[in-house]
Amino acid sequence: MMKQGDIFRVKIDNLNGEGEGVARIGEEGLVLFVPGALAGEEAEVRLVTKKKITASRRS
Repeated sequence: MMKQGDIFRVKIDNLNGEGEGVARIGEEGLVLFVPGALAGEEAEVRLVTKKKITASRRS
């Protein structure tokens, strides 16, 4: 289980609309936003906040 303060080595896959680097970690594919990072870079990052986001769908 990932928690605040954990450190990860990640590869930045993309940039979001605000210019932050975007990376995914763990089996659950947790999305990390990394200010100042560029697509293609590798970075060592510390998990600062983790939010649980849920979605529902109706067919």
